Amino acid sequence: MIRVLIIALNFFIAWIISVIAGVPSATVTAPSTIQKGESFTVTVKINPNGVEEFLRYSMTLPEGWTAEKIEEDGSTYMMEKQVVKFLWSRVGVRSELNVSFKVTPPANVEGTFELPCKLSHSVNNLPSHIELTPLKIVIGNPAAQNNASYLPEKTDSTSNPSAQVNVTRVVPTEPVNGEFLVDVTIQKADLTSFIKLQDSLPAGFSAQPITKDGGDWSFENGVIKVQWYNPVKTNPTLHVQYKVIVSPDITGTFSIKGHVSYVENMGNKLLTIAPATIQLKENAALANNDKTNNNTDKTQSDPVVTNEQTNTNKTQNDPIVTNDETTKTGSDPVVTNDQNTNTTITQDPQTNKTTGVTFAIQIAAMQRLVPVTYYKNTFGLAVVSAEQVNGLNKYTTGSFSTYQDARNGRETVKSKGVQGPFVVAYSNGKRITVQEALMITSQKWIR
Repeated sequence: MIRVLIIALNFFIAWIISVIAGVPSATVTAPSTIQKGESFTVTVKINPNGVEEFLRYSMTLPEGWTAEKIEEDGSTYMMEKQVVKFLWSRVGVRSELNVSFKVTPPANVEGTFELPCKLSHSVNNLPSHIELTPLKIVIGNPAAQNNASYLPEKTDSTSNPSAQVNVTRVVPTEPVNGEFLVDVTIQKADLTSFIKLQDSLPAGFSAQPITKDGGDWSFENGVIKVQWYNPVKTNPTLHVQYKVIVSPDITGTFSIKGHVSYVENMGNKLLTIAPATIQLKENAALANNDKTNNNTDKTQSDPVVTNEQTNTNKTQNDPIVTNDETTKTGSDPVVTNDQNTNTTITQDPQTNKTTGVTFAIQIAAMQRLVPVTYYKNTFGLAVVSAEQVNGLNKYTTGSFSTYQDARNGRETVKSKGVQGPFVVAYSNGKRITVQEALMITSQKWIR
């Protein structure tokens, strides 16, 4: 009785610690005693405790034991090398997960067995393991419980990898201009657990996936991550290809650094990839643009900001923002349709300026003047406008009447490969803070 109370107290303390620490926890139940030749059911109730991404429950069975899933609750079930696994590549917002499986020991086995189990989740994009209290079960005569036991050997996660994992990264050897392709090949041997590729790009570089071989792609703050939670065993090679887009005012020599991390025998391994060197030559469009810094020869498709009146031949698709008002005849407002948003924009017929409060998405800010066609062609944007603010050439796309639409537009622009776009606001064509725009229009800020 005292032992039962101690075990219960340990479970309670472990649960309190897990809640405070913000890590997942699990309750594992099964019969304490079965007869020889019988099967038994293991039920696992998991509290993700805020974990929304990768999560895995595993239990190690003795040699010769088998398992069959009963309930998987959205997970991927597998059993390999006597380890039962339930894997969620993404948990989502869940307060509880429930799985169960039937275990069948060999018919002639009896004695006391301890079955180790653990939870694994991702911390800083590397698996973290939580050892759970082993499941103890007595098979046959309780008096024989000391005659047999099973305790697996501990895995040394710092040992040299036994799998022959090799990684190669191929980049252009000649100087490049604007964008280039990167190819990464991972020879993973027979690994079927978690594998992650991570590449770090220099500032001003962005990336778009082309081939990811079934992996989950993400790009944030200059870091590319491709993760496989259950790579196919029969395919010994993983191939990733991505396109790198470089800010047009960047030249020189740069390096791409990265590594591959993976799980082998329940231990974390990390394999560094040799840095790749990229030589960037000067953007031809910028070189031509440096021949003149005035706007007298700008076409209607390359709108710019000027301090003097030069925009008598404006088009509605590519508006030119000026600091001086343009005299325009007629008394009816000019209404244009932005090709990106289909949002109606009204202009004052006397000043040719947009009236009221509008929102846009800033995609770049440069000291040098870059033709807007560069951003249109590179990112597939229908409309790009340029203006000078505090000595910088700033580039925006879209025109929105609501902050909500602008936020949605920002995500669309980000999906096209623009790094770090954000919402800006205007009042009668003049830049104001987003907070001021929200106050003027009585709109709510959206996280």
